[in-house]
Amino acid sequence: MVGGSHPLAGCKSIHLPELRGEALLMRTYCEHFESLVSVLRSRDFAVDRAHEVHSERDLEVFLEQGLGVAFAPKSVLFSEQAKRVLVTGLDLRRTVSLVRRCRPATDAMM
Repeated sequence: MVGGSHPLAGCKSIHLPELRGEALLMRTYCEHFESLVSVLRSRDFAVDRAHEVHSERDLEVFLEQGLGVAFAPKSVLFSEQAKRVLVTGLDLRRTVSLVRRCRPATDAMM
């Protein structure tokens, strides 16, 4: 994700190495935070200089102000000021589960 005025905002996709010089905004609450940090370190990103963000609202404000780029799932909803850019060469998968509450047989028969 990038802010609307960021040079990458008009791109449909970019390769991961193209982000190497960008200021990183890291979502510490993300389920893939540790995996993402590991991948970025292995590809010579300056993760130790990344800014850790602790909420979606803070991230949105930082993106709108042009303070960096962030990795976020498609499900994250932001204002029109934040733009999604597909990053190729980064394979993180999200586990999604279905939870179904089953009624006991006695409830179903009543």
